[in-house]
Amino acid sequence: MKNIIKIGAILLIGFNTMQADNRLDQIEQELKFIKMKQQQMMSRAIEEKATFNHIFRKYHSDEVKALRGWLYLINETDHNTRYFLSNSDTWIKYVILPRLKFEMNNDEFAYVKKMVNTALESQASQPDKLIMKRYKTMSDLNLRRVPLLLDIVKKEVFPKGTILDVEYSLYHDDGEWGYIVSKRGWVNMRYLREVR
Repeated sequence: MKNIIKIGAILLIGFNTMQADNRLDQIEQELKFIKMKQQQMMSRAIEEKATFNHIFRKYHSDEVKALRGWLYLINETDHNTRYFLSNSDTWIKYVILPRLKFEMNNDEFAYVKKMVNTALESQASQPDKLIMKRYKTMSDLNLRRVPLLLDIVKKEVFPKGTILDVEYSLYHDDGEWGYIVSKRGWVNMRYLREVR
C-alpha cells in the first residue's frame, strides 16, 4: 500500500511538474508575442514620426506651420483637447486641409488628412477643464482661432483693459490658453488678470 501511495505521489508530482512546465511554456510564448507586438508598434511609431517629419520639413507655408502646431498641440497638451478639437476641427478640415491639397503631392496629402482624422477621432473622449472666470487684458491682446503663436490664426485684437469671460483652458509650450466662447477664439492667459 505504501508503494502505491509513493507511486501515486510521484505521478502526481510529475503531472503537476508537467502542468507547470506547460504553463511556463505558455507564458513564455505569450511574452514573446507581446514583445513582438511592442516592437511592431515601436517600428510603426518611428516610421510615422519619420514620415511626419519628412513631409512637414518639405513645406514652409503658414498653413503647414498651423497644421503642424495643431497636431503637436493635440499630442502634447496636458488636458482639454476635446474642447479644443470641437472648436478647431471645422477650421482644420475646411480651411487648412483644402489649401494643403494644392501644396502637397497626393500621397503626402492623403497621409496628412489621415493623421488629422485620426487625431479628431482619438481625442474625442478627453475631458474639458471648465474655468468660467472673468479677466481683464493687461495689454493689447490677440484673439486666435487656435492657441498657436502664428499670424495665420489671428482673428482680432482686444485693447488693453478689455473684460473677457474665459470658459475653458488648456496648457502647452506657450503657457495657458483660455477659450472665449462668445468670440470663438483663444487668448494667451499670461496677459490677463482675473477680475474679482
